[in-house]
Amino acid sequence: MGMREKIGNAAFPEKPGVYVVYRSGSKCPLYVGVAGTQTIRKRWRRQHLRPRAGSSALRRSLAPYLNLVPEKLRNSDGRKYAEDVEAAITAFLEGCEIEFHVVETVDEADDLEVVLLEKLHPELNISRARRRRRVEKTGE
Repeated sequence: MGMREKIGNAAFPEKPGVYVVYRSGSKCPLYVGVAGTQTIRKRWRRQHLRPRAGSSALRRSLAPYLNLVPEKLRNSDGRKYAEDVEAAITAFLEGCEIEFHVVETVDEADDLEVVLLEKLHPELNISRARRRRRVEKTGE
């Protein structure tokens, strides 16, 4: 695996790839994400570090995980949690550690995400099988 950095101090790559988020000092990953059609830097700056949970599956999942809200934000709830909840999510993320796996193509990023999800079993990711069933059922 790659080197970990604190998210608050991380040098986000200007390349596509996969990232793994850990609670500080933990061996068990919280989340595996992919930035295939944009750089990892853009993905984090535009979605995960902005106080708008609606555009980030990671942020939507963290609020209930951290007991900041009783349930995950839904599309019908708007694009963000209350300001204090969004601030708490950002503060938590900045204290977490991140590991970057840079690749050259979208296909490489997608393939690596699948491999890392199967290998690491992160706490907050929806499995691809569950995601597929949900999409088939709801048409999302």
